Amino acid sequence: MITSAIPSASPSEPRLISLIQKKPRSRRLKKKLVPSPLVKSLYRKELLLIQQNLEVKNGREREVLWQLLRFVVWFNKESKKTDFDATAAGVRARSLLERFGGIWIKVGQLISLRNDAFPIEFCDELSKLQHRAVGFPVQIARRIIEKELGKSIGEVFQSFDDIPIAAASICQVHRGVLADGSEVAIKVQRPDVDNLFEVDMQVFRRVITWLDRFKIMEPVRWKDGLEELKFMMREEVDFRYEADNNRRMRKSLKKHCIYVPYVHQKLSTRRILVMEFLHGVLMSDFLEAKKQSPNLVQDWLYKNNIDPEKVGRRLYGTAMRQLLEDNLFHADLHPGNIMLLRNNRLALIDLGTIGQLDYEFLTLYKLSQKVMVSGDLGQAVDLGLRLCPEIPAVNLDALRRDLVICYRKWMSQARLKGLSFKEKSMTAASQDAARVMYAYGIPASWTLLRVTRTWSTLDASLKELINDVNYIDLMKRYFKAAQKRENHPNNITKRMHKGMADAVDAQASYSVLQAPLMRRQALTYSMGPGKASSFAASLFGLISILLFLIGLAFVLALGTRHSVIIDGALSHIPIAYDLVDSIPEFSIPMFITFSIISFILSFWARKMKVNFAAVELDK
Repeated sequence: MITSAIPSASPSEPRLISLIQKKPRSRRLKKKLVPSPLVKSLYRKELLLIQQNLEVKNGREREVLWQLLRFVVWFNKESKKTDFDATAAGVRARSLLERFGGIWIKVGQLISLRNDAFPIEFCDELSKLQHRAVGFPVQIARRIIEKELGKSIGEVFQSFDDIPIAAASICQVHRGVLADGSEVAIKVQRPDVDNLFEVDMQVFRRVITWLDRFKIMEPVRWKDGLEELKFMMREEVDFRYEADNNRRMRKSLKKHCIYVPYVHQKLSTRRILVMEFLHGVLMSDFLEAKKQSPNLVQDWLYKNNIDPEKVGRRLYGTAMRQLLEDNLFHADLHPGNIMLLRNNRLALIDLGTIGQLDYEFLTLYKLSQKVMVSGDLGQAVDLGLRLCPEIPAVNLDALRRDLVICYRKWMSQARLKGLSFKEKSMTAASQDAARVMYAYGIPASWTLLRVTRTWSTLDASLKELINDVNYIDLMKRYFKAAQKRENHPNNITKRMHKGMADAVDAQASYSVLQAPLMRRQALTYSMGPGKASSFAASLFGLISILLFLIGLAFVLALGTRHSVIIDGALSHIPIAYDLVDSIPEFSIPMFITFSIISFILSFWARKMKVNFAAVELDK
């Protein structure tokens, strides 16, 4: 290991510069969770390959375009043959895209999701795509760090390792120690990334245009794929996104007992990211060691109090919880982004890509998973079809029947012991269903494919951690635990307050968005324009009065329970007193909240009455 010795600051200088954050011990991983080493060296031999010339070649655009066209023509010709070897084609495509690097890794990963349009074996090979571990000279890395921070390396770091511990076509990672003694990992972006991104996006845009123009594999929705790629790469090439992702995920995953490394926000910029260095064991190293030295791994598991099955269940549980409860999930859970800690604990790293779903999609997806577990496959299919961006004119009964058959087949296989993991995995069910829909010309949502990719990358770990995994059992366990969390008293109170606030926002949005539509519909009502608007005005006037009275009732109910004067005054009106007394007991904040909501809705109904009255006058 080559380490650059950095002289300490003179006594006259402050020990810590203003850029460096003083990090409390609570922000560091507890020592009792740090496992003993499993892999002797953190450094990979292939990282010794350093690329000296970082200039983007003038002919790169032409070369990439030509190589892609050659492959597309070859693939189109070979795939029509009866003896077509999809695996070999996938290996060839993977080799080509890895040689291009940059965004082409992401392009291949996106295409690997489309096992509805391409052979499964071909997609499986593309899913193995990895960035080539080629670093760049440390002098350039130092120059980038100093330029971004506006300080020399010696002013920020006690030590800085010249040899990168990881590298990809977008960045490389160095290890260092800050002035306060904190061990950190420094992620440095390659200097040629922006130029590569611009050139490669232009090539991919051309390819998409041709595919779209000649209507090649229309259900794939290539233009949507282009937008998905733009979104992914925007986060990849700007480390500020990853810094923010770390901050948010660190907060949400704390409730899951999942660790996320601390990011030094003041030392992180668009091109560098400085975060806590974790002394854990990568899941990828664990899986490799398990193949090479199973006895050594068993000793290591015992010494560190790790039960693979418990780890697997925890990993699945947190993935489901991130997706369905937090709506903030790690979207790239391959083994290289998961770390094993002592006592069955886990850490997640490399949060450059996280996912969030819109409310309607999340609700439909969650319901589809719930009814799937309950065995209502027909409803699961109906909900799944609503996740599709569009459904052409097809025989829906036949489509529904074929999809139910797919899910029934998967559910029967998932319970069987002795079957291969591939046959029992959730990815298998998704693949079969996607191929059925593609046969009917129904495009898959790229949002759903992003979720599917999360599960497919997680499969690589689960199949080694849980013996003879039963996904239905895992899903039932998750939903049972989720129900317990939902019914916890603290969560019920939070949900009530949130529900009230959402109700007010929803009504406000409804009045803004729907009032013009309601007015137009009222004008075409069967009773005629004049009668319709008059009827609507009267109806909203009545609703306004009722809501106002309800709000007043809550105010009086609060008064009778907490004021002797109001209670005595209202007792002289028996009907009103009995009505107010019949209102259930609530806390003071709840009474006030209900009153405010009633008055707001009353005001909104009165406003609607005025709007429809104005229509009547216009007539």
